[in-house]
Amino acid sequence: MKRLIKFLESDLPLMISGGALTLSIILAVVNAVLRYSISYTINGADAVITLCFAYTVFVGSAAAYKRGAHYGVDVLVSHLSERSKKVVQVLLDAILIVVMLLGFWLSVNLTKNAGNKTFEGLSILPYSVYDMSAVIGFGYSIVYSAEFFIADLKKLTQKEENT
Repeated sequence: MKRLIKFLESDLPLMISGGALTLSIILAVVNAVLRYSISYTINGADAVITLCFAYTVFVGSAAAYKRGAHYGVDVLVSHLSERSKKVVQVLLDAILIVVMLLGFWLSVNLTKNAGNKTFEGLSILPYSVYDMSAVIGFGYSIVYSAEFFIADLKKLTQKEENT
């Protein structure tokens, strides 16, 4: 059970974003080769590449966030005391939870409002599948933000208890 939870929580976003990136690259290369070699393009390839790009960006962003792979600038924070750094980190975690919740709420509303809209060039695929990439990405980011908040809050309170 723990392996399943770890897979769903940590590995699945990587697999989704990695698979989407791989598929988009393969489709783009194959489509380009076909276009220039035999003047043929795959019908709907651009729509699928756009869809894959959305999943790469939103779900991949959440996966990178989980691993601390986003860049940050800590010019001001680096001059603070250790305790102040921990307080700032807890505050930033709380702000990120709020921002991720807002993004999640907006993306859910966007997905709900997609209605019967379909992809241009791929009329069988509803546009809500495209919008779901943001819902999934922000959903994972909320979970990760909560994990970071709890861990940083524990670090802050442990330091106070030891003093």
